[in-house]
Amino acid sequence: MQKPIKAIAFDLWNTLVGCVAPVNPMLRLLEVVHRAGGTDAALLVAESTMKEPLPNLAAAVGELERRLGTRLASGQERARLLTCWKSAIVHNCVFEDVVPALRRLQKHYRLGVITNTQSFDMEFWHRSEARALLKAEVLSYEVHALKPDKRMFRQFARRIGVSAGRILMVGDNSRDDIEGARAAGLQALRISRSHPALSHRDPQGADGALRDLSELETKLRWLRRARRGR
Repeated sequence: MQKPIKAIAFDLWNTLVGCVAPVNPMLRLLEVVHRAGGTDAALLVAESTMKEPLPNLAAAVGELERRLGTRLASGQERARLLTCWKSAIVHNCVFEDVVPALRRLQKHYRLGVITNTQSFDMEFWHRSEARALLKAEVLSYEVHALKPDKRMFRQFARRIGVSAGRILMVGDNSRDDIEGARAAGLQALRISRSHPALSHRDPQGADGALRDLSELETKLRWLRRARRGR
């Protein structure tokens, strides 16, 4: 039997925040890496840009090129990539349902974030009301690890002050967020937003996912009532 939930850990990208630019800058970067010969572009980008603090995208591209052993693109193409990223990051935002949901959830749970993320161009998140409602953050570039590494989840349990079995992980990536959390002893629920500009989508056929945080609230209310009724 699952233990009562005391804390909720949210993934960040595609769960709490996203980019509403016409061209998602992360997808553009993944395309460039794939063309340059990266066999697993998503993993290579994460390993190169999210495990250490970096000052900007140019530094991240340099690290990607070092790992690939080749240039990602010609000088002109590289300039276009940097321009695309710079113009798109102003469209990074917190999804509309997030702040109202977090305000209500914090009355019952300790809230936080476990995220694979770059360190640069995150000002929109640092100044957001959503972040101010959280009690703990575990950031990949600070821990020098990436989900589904158990260190990410164990660090969160320590920081939030709740045992792993009483923490619920909510994220969009089945491997990183759901399987990773469960392997570390957490409970987990997947969210699958319908926003067209997401930088990651699980393969078709993955079912049972929440569509937004209002559905999470409904599920948690039902669980609380069910336990009180016992």
